[in-house]
Amino acid sequence: MARKNWDTTFKGGSPIQDPDPITDSQPDNTVDVDDIIPSHTATLREKINAAVKLLGDSANNPSGSVRSVLNALGVSRLRTTSGGGTALPVGAIADGEFLKRVGAALVGAPAGELITHIDLDFRTLANQNLKTGGDGNKTIGGFTFYADNTGVATILDILNGTGLRIHPDATNTNFASSRTSPVVGIKLPDVISGLNMTNKAFVRAWVMFSHVNLDADFEIAALAFERKEPTFALATWMSWQLSRYHQDQARFMASRNVGASNVTAINQTDNLADDIMMVKFYGPGHVETYTGVSSGGDFPDESTLRLRHSMQSLITNSVETMSRMLSSELAVAMAAAPNNTSGTFQVTYQRLKIESK
Repeated sequence: MARKNWDTTFKGGSPIQDPDPITDSQPDNTVDVDDIIPSHTATLREKINAAVKLLGDSANNPSGSVRSVLNALGVSRLRTTSGGGTALPVGAIADGEFLKRVGAALVGAPAGELITHIDLDFRTLANQNLKTGGDGNKTIGGFTFYADNTGVATILDILNGTGLRIHPDATNTNFASSRTSPVVGIKLPDVISGLNMTNKAFVRAWVMFSHVNLDADFEIAALAFERKEPTFALATWMSWQLSRYHQDQARFMASRNVGASNVTAINQTDNLADDIMMVKFYGPGHVETYTGVSSGGDFPDESTLRLRHSMQSLITNSVETMSRMLSSELAVAMAAAPNNTSGTFQVTYQRLKIESK
């Protein structure tokens, strides 16, 4: 009878072939790589083993490994509960969450969660004269602040147990349509890493404050977002502020400044005992101002605040231009402006908090 020769003419793996006519089985096409390049394989295995030993793992921590060096230096790293380093149990971070540091621990933080960048109680700090050295950067509580127009302040200091005191002298200065009063502020890029106002839902700033002798026309205690340029120029200055203000009668006033042009958005004379001001900056498009009452020396929940005014922040520039500019130059400022010659008005800021989302 006719018999088919058993041979192949294929190229590539896993061919379809006739079985061996005698054993009725497919030929064994497996190849032992060690038989072909044993020296290369052995070298590769040795390198992999050396790398694993150098790095170390939860079971192997040889002396001199990267792992042992990090442990010796006290460098924290992510791990599960089965390893060493900073504890971060499996399941501590849910899908879609980010990492957030809380003290010495790392925890999961929901995407879009409100982040506190600075919460500084000036009352707890050591005495510090901010007039020393004149205008410029000042290290306060470990953060880099700036102090401007120090020459027209009778007192500009940190007093332990009291807070940040701004006492303008009798010079006729203001913080609306000009920026000539004493100012202490902090640039947001210095406290919010990689600040991008286009991507932020909002940035908000809180202050707890008190005042004495706010009883004459035009005296102002102000919390503001301002454009802090490397070199100040009134023509390009911008600010969005909430002020405790006296003009014939005490009031809270929301306003915005563009160069020498000041636009008062609202004047309200209710709840004048409020000792909390909060300004919420929604990027280059929108600003909201609130007041409230402190609770046990702490900031209250936002839901208890009074909305003073909601105003458009975008003035003449495009959203793109404003976003780029503010991402590098936006600052939070605290000011006290007498706008008269009494020389008795003083504002004390007890606490500052800056958050973003």
